[in-house]
Amino acid sequence: MMVISTLYALATLIGAFLFAFLGGGVLGYVFFMALRINVKLYAAGRVLPAVALHVFRTAVAVVAFIGFAALGAVPLMIALAGFLIARYVVSRPENHPEPGPDDPVEVWLR
Repeated sequence: MMVISTLYALATLIGAFLFAFLGGGVLGYVFFMALRINVKLYAAGRVLPAVALHVFRTAVAVVAFIGFAALGAVPLMIALAGFLIARYVVSRPENHPEPGPDDPVEVWLR
């Protein structure tokens, strides 16, 4: 019986860590893609939507990280690792070819 409870606790712990890593990764990807849109809004002179998007994406990130902190320090750090890996994935130069007319960000800005 002790082995089963230990395996259950281990599976629960691994599940929490996986949830934190994937949740941080998805949060980071959405956050940094929204940052990309935010920069284009500021560059286009559309300040009000840019400020609104900036406040919204920051608020979502803060609330999400507060939720990860409620799970504990280790899940919080694992979520941060996923968030930072997503930052690397989004900001790689090969992910940003010259925008064409069908670029989703360019279409959204019209």
